[in-house]
Formats: sequence, structure tokens, C-alpha cells
Amino acid sequence: PGSFSDLLRKSAIIWGSGALLGGLMTAFLSLFGNPGAENTAGNGGTARGFTAAFAAAALYLTVRIIARAKAGKSVTVTVSHGERKIELSALCDSGNLLRDPISGDPVMTVSEKALIPLLGEDVSDILAHCRLDEMKELSLKVRIIPHKTGTGKGLSAAFLPDKTEIRRASDRRGTQVNCLIAPIDCPENYFGGYSASFPSDAV
Repeated sequence: PGSFSDLLRKSAIIWGSGALLGGLMTAFLSLFGNPGAENTAGNGGTARGFTAAFAAAALYLTVRIIARAKAGKSVTVTVSHGERKIELSALCDSGNLLRDPISGDPVMTVSEKALIPLLGEDVSDILAHCRLDEMKELSLKVRIIPHKTGTGKGLSAAFLPDKTEIRRASDRRGTQVNCLIAPIDCPENYFGGYSASFPSDAV
């Protein structure tokens, strides 16, 4: 469950989106008239079509604005597994759409090197390179995550830690989330200067 401040923030986003869309529609109707009022030229249907198109465009732009506002920010992610715990700085990435095909849980991609303190060098390397035969011997809850890249389709290995918490700069406490972690063979500051990429729609 999220914190009370998180509930207020999300409620404000929903209310603000509705108010913005309602204001845009009011402005449109005041400029172009009520499409429901038929006129002698018989353009009521055309006006209704313009109104529907305008509403769809306004809704699309509203969603994009919210997504951009959430993207580009960072969160602190605390990952616990067994007796070990690490803290990561993660970029809130709207382009990270990875999901576990079974549970639908989001997948955070992390530099392989950043996970060594949590998993050890050998385990991190096995997961980062998706070595299926060796993964069978690991005492981890491992999932295979299909994805698409610029060069085609691929597979990544992700594991489910014991506990994952995210915390924004404005939060006093972390929020526990169900999230898988996929080690990636990349530099430790690969994700825009951060060691991890967290799906922005899961924040």
C-alpha cells in the first residue's frame, strides 16, 4: 500500500487531468458552438465529429504531459534479498515497458555491476547474460522476460527479490512494490547517469 502523500498526489493528478480536459472542452464549445444544436446547414454531425476528435487529442496530450512530468525524475530503490540489502538511484523511465508476462509486475533494469553487492559477481553475470543452463542451479526466483530491441527480439533474465521499496525525494518513507530486477551488461552509470531504470508508470 502507498503512503497517504502518494494517495493525495495521485488523486490530484486525476482531478487535475479531469479539470484540464473539462476546461479545454468548455473553451472549444464556446469558440465553435454546441455541436448538438442542429443548424440549417446540416453541419451538426460534422461539428460532433470535430468535438470528438478534439476530445481525443486533448486526452492524449494530457496523458503525454503527465508521462513527461513523471519521466526524467529519479527514485531511490532499496532492494533486499536474504541478509543483503543495497540502495540504488534509478531513473524513472517512460520508455521502460518491461513486464513479467506471468504476473504483469514491472521490471527494473539494473547495471550488472551495481548488483554485485547483492548477488555476488558470478550470479550477476549469469543473469546479465541469460545463461539458461546455469540459472537452473540458482536459488533465486528467476523469470525470463521477452523484449524487443532495435535489432529484433530478445530475452532477459530477471529475479524476484525478497523486498523492493521505492522512495521519491519528497517522500519520508519508502513504498513497497512488487518488482522484478533484470541485470544488464552495461556500465554502472548507463541509464542517464543512474545505475538503474525504473518504469515511470509504476512509480
